[in-house]
Parts: sequence; C-alpha cells; structure tokens
Amino acid sequence: MLYFKDTEHFINYSKKYNKNFTEEYFIDLTNLINLGLEGNKQAINFIKKFSFLLKNANENKDELIKCALLLKEFKTEKYKNMLEEIPVFNDNEALVKAELILERKFSEEFKAFLDELSLQVKSGLFLFWKNRDEIAYIGESKDIGGVLFSTLKSKKFDAELVSIIELDNPIDIKLIKLYYISKLKPHLNKADVNEYSPSFDISYNLPKSNLIKIFDLSLDDFI
Repeated sequence: MLYFKDTEHFINYSKKYNKNFTEEYFIDLTNLINLGLEGNKQAINFIKKFSFLLKNANENKDELIKCALLLKEFKTEKYKNMLEEIPVFNDNEALVKAELILERKFSEEFKAFLDELSLQVKSGLFLFWKNRDEIAYIGESKDIGGVLFSTLKSKKFDAELVSIIELDNPIDIKLIKLYYISKLKPHLNKADVNEYSPSFDISYNLPKSNLIKIFDLSLDDFI
C-alpha cells in the first residue's frame, strides 16, 4: 500500500524535499510510481524507503539523486548491485520506520475530539501543527468537524497536532487567517503564501493551549 495517491502527489513530495532533482529524474520516478500503484512490491519498497530518506536523511540527500538515476536500471540485476553501493539507501531500518509511519493509528484523544465535533457545528479556524512551535496549515470552515478529517487525510505526513479556534464572525475568521498565513507562512498553505508579510501587528494571539495529539506515535519517535 502506498501513501501517494498518484504520480503528481509523489513528484510534488519529491520536489518539496529535494530541489536538486531535474526533469530527467522525474521521468524515471513517474515510471516507478506507476509500477507501485499497479502493485509491484519492489517498486513499493523503493518508494517507501526513498520518500522516508528524502525527508529525513538531511546530510545525504545528494546520495538520493544517485538512487533516482538508478531507476533506469530498475528491472535489471545491475540495479540491485548498484543500489547496494549507496550507503544511505542501504539502511534497512529506514524501510521499517517508513512502514511504521504509514501504519500509525489515530490517538484516542483525537478520536474523542472528532466525536465531540460531530455533535455540534463549530465555525472558525483549525490549525495543524508540525510541532508545538510550528504551524503547518491554517484552515477555516463554517463546520470545522465536517472538513477537519478530510483535510487531514492529505496533510498527515506534516501534521502531528491540531487545534481549533471557535469564531462566529466571518470577517474575524478571514482577517486572522490571512494575517497569520502571511506572517508565519505555513508550508501547506502554499496557495495563500507570497513574499509579503504584514507591516503591522494585531493584538490577537494564536493560542497554544489545548493542542490535540493526532497520532498514537509521533514522527519524532522514528527519527
């Protein structure tokens, strides 16, 4: 089973974590993800390991470019021999970690939180946090409980915590959201982020209390 839903999802993920890839690499990566989506186990294992290392092996990312070049030899014995010569990709622990991350379960705290939201309509902002100091995404909704889970499904690799801010005034919602996206530039709010930042401060501070842990295990447990 793959985390990536299609080739575009995988390519965007690869571009995000290594900007040194060229279009040549992406042609081969696209062929590989298609094999993985068709159920090819060798391709699936490569993709899981490659995507985990791409995000976490910071000092060895250039080694991963060599892996991308190897994809031309993917279906040959030469590929296996070449792959063994790349130390960063020969770390068996990385594949185990990747499997565990994909199989993470929602925490009991988060499931109870979703149940509570399902009982009443709450409007306002919802925030996905990468950690307690970094916001990954700021969203808005007239019914937070109705969109929170579906939004999370596409953000789960980058969100560890969630919080909500209940607001009824639609102007307040828009202003606070726009202000903090412009100021903090959460990486999952790409469509709303630009080079400009607010030239003034507002008195409203985003609360850091009542953060809900989304998964039973944190990504920090695997790194």
